[in-house]
Amino acid sequence: SGYWEIAELPEGTYPVTVTKDGYTFAYEKAVIIGNGDLTLSIVAHSLLAMKVECPSMVDQGAEVNCQYTLTNQGTTKTTGVTLTLEPSPNVTLASLTGDSGVSCNLQGQPYTCTIPDLEIGATAKVTMVANNTGYETLENKFIETKATLSSTNYPTETVITEIKVRPHLWV
Repeated sequence: SGYWEIAELPEGTYPVTVTKDGYTFAYEKAVIIGNGDLTLSIVAHSLLAMKVECPSMVDQGAEVNCQYTLTNQGTTKTTGVTLTLEPSPNVTLASLTGDSGVSCNLQGQPYTCTIPDLEIGATAKVTMVANNTGYETLENKFIETKATLSSTNYPTETVITEIKVRPHLWV
């Protein structure tokens, strides 16, 4: 978060552009200053982006397939890229695989995948397959997976995914 103040700014329309190395922003607009305070909400995303594709609901006991697409949207090659996955504790990981050059460690949580350096505009994909056999002990009857994407030259990106689990006796 940040705070800035400009004293005695006359009423009018002003362009607002937000920049910070390593981030992309979901805001670039003109604002109108009137007789009062102005508050802007600006969402920042790392230039090392992560898109997560998981089903919104799965049947009890069924496999859960999630795909993580990692993209370098920056202006330099990204290095030291790691994807860390933390699924719900009562979910059994069946496999964790990636594109050529991706190396994944399945030895206990959190699970990690080391991604080769990504050139500008390059992508890498990782697929997680898990079993949700522990439905009876799932809190709130959903599976939650926390995915954290980090690198040496871009800010960390974290995405939490919730997948509802439909019980066998669902009506």
